[in-house]
Amino acid sequence: VECMTLRMRCSKWMNDEEAEQLMKLVTTEENERPNVGPDEKIRVRAYFAEILLRRGQHKNSLAWCEAGLKLQKNLSWEGTFYGAVPMLHYIRAVNMMQTDRLFEAKATLSEIETYGKGYWLYKSLMFKVTVLLKEMNRQMKEKFNHISVKPGVSESASIVVTKQDFKHIEEINMVHRCKNEEMEVLLIVWEWLCEKHDISFAAFFRPDDGSDIIFVQNIDRHETVDGPVAGRFSPSNVRFLYQ
Repeated sequence: VECMTLRMRCSKWMNDEEAEQLMKLVTTEENERPNVGPDEKIRVRAYFAEILLRRGQHKNSLAWCEAGLKLQKNLSWEGTFYGAVPMLHYIRAVNMMQTDRLFEAKATLSEIETYGKGYWLYKSLMFKVTVLLKEMNRQMKEKFNHISVKPGVSESASIVVTKQDFKHIEEINMVHRCKNEEMEVLLIVWEWLCEKHDISFAAFFRPDDGSDIIFVQNIDRHETVDGPVAGRFSPSNVRFLYQ
């Protein structure tokens, strides 16, 4: 299973039924085998996180990543040597990048460096990390702007959600309904990083019906050492502003 999922990525070419069957077989084996400890359990969680990532089920994939990382403190030397922990960080980073959380993804990817080179999956994982980092840097240059904010001065911008945006999502969901797949939602995502000093940030929605503004994120004195900030909101005929 490890070779199929983590190294050869066979689950990428499985249909949903085949992938689900594989996960059921592994779960049955885990439940029936006596004395299954953290060393084995963390590997299973890495397999499942990878399989679900290939299916585009990011929320479920991330849940398995978190479940696996919770076992880190209980691993034996052999369990640590295998390298499931850095592999889980890699899978987390891919999930985050694919859901437009690039700064979080890059921070997660940097965690892998803390585990050094002395684990079994190191060489195959480093190839994956190199490819991912290259794509991540490309997307960052394409999607992000660099803004200089002077002391005591504010910068603002707005995003307008139109009826056409909702129509586009509904058209996608018509296809999903036919295939009995998970429905899409219209989602606005923002992410930023403070390079120097500190900054205050507010994100709020202004409904187009004239009702009160909805504050969804309000951060005061966010410093560089605090790392990246991400937020998301699913609107309903609203206007989004940030400053």
